[in-house]
Amino acid sequence: MEIEIRVVNGTEALEQALKLRRQVFVHEQKVPVELEYDEYDQIAIHFVAVRGNNVIGTARLLSHSQFASRISRMAVTKNFRGRGIGRRLLEALEKEARKQGKVEIVLHA
Repeated sequence: MEIEIRVVNGTEALEQALKLRRQVFVHEQKVPVELEYDEYDQIAIHFVAVRGNNVIGTARLLSHSQFASRISRMAVTKNFRGRGIGRRLLEALEKEARKQGKVEIVLHA
């Protein structure tokens, strides 16, 4: 089955992306839930990696300055790590940043 990278469009897709982040960051990595979600979730451009009807990866892109974007909250579900999904997400976010005229990308990890 093919994996598609796309921009989140709609509340349901965003909820799936946030659910995946909770799974990876809060449950697996033990990040406190109050640190995982922030005000930037409402203004960021969220991307997802989708296989069938399942979100298996996510990341978000924020405007960092007039010339730079910031990538953050990137996560891939455990069963799909090591398959290039993170790389494909990064490529999609980089393409979007360039489309916005950004010349620098900061990766927040």
